[in-house]
Amino acid sequence: MGDKRMAWLAGLLVGANMTCTEALAGRPLITEDAGVLEARDCEWESAAVRTTTRGQPRVSDQATQIGCGIGFNSQIALAAGRSRSDGISARSLSLTGKTGLHDGDAGQGTALTLAWGVLGNQSPGASLRHELSFLNLVASRPLPAGFTGHANLGLTHSRAERSSRANWNLALEWSQQPGLEWMAEVYGVEREKPWLGLGWRWAAGKDWNLNASWAQQQQTPRVKLLSLGLKLAF
Repeated sequence: MGDKRMAWLAGLLVGANMTCTEALAGRPLITEDAGVLEARDCEWESAAVRTTTRGQPRVSDQATQIGCGIGFNSQIALAAGRSRSDGISARSLSLTGKTGLHDGDAGQGTALTLAWGVLGNQSPGASLRHELSFLNLVASRPLPAGFTGHANLGLTHSRAERSSRANWNLALEWSQQPGLEWMAEVYGVEREKPWLGLGWRWAAGKDWNLNASWAQQQQTPRVKLLSLGLKLAF
């Protein structure tokens, strides 16, 4: 395989691996919510993501994460991911966290949270190194008719690109049946076409749920993402 081909696939895997890890944020949404785990409450999440672009190799990702509340209205999570495409694989490791700034008046108003994360990526033939950092202001608010709205605004720094770009997310969740939620979102990064996404979450048991999402970036050629996930609270 030529050097240019190897470099192109390595870059593709880095981007897909970041997408997979970020997809654990507010499963099945990419958009983060303002909720913060109570001290000593934990969640285990796992997701499989497939990214397809016309004329390019398919990228398959798997990621798993454990997060716990640590008190002081904060939580932290550690996630590991793996991407594969056209016979090449890459690994990632990320540390993320959230700190609540305002509780939204006991669920009646807008809750505000500060979310952050750092991601290291191990591309083919290289060692694990810092690749991405982000800092987001997250807002969540209950809306009429069973809707909940979420908004994110922040900054993402890419070591590979040696630049920082603004990122944004808007999402709606809707629930009229106990244990069943539907959601839609739009999100993007500065100087890139936005993504449109749909999601579904089913509380299959008291402490666990199944979830799925579909998203498409509004560019040519189209980039599509499909994910399946599981979350367990303990």
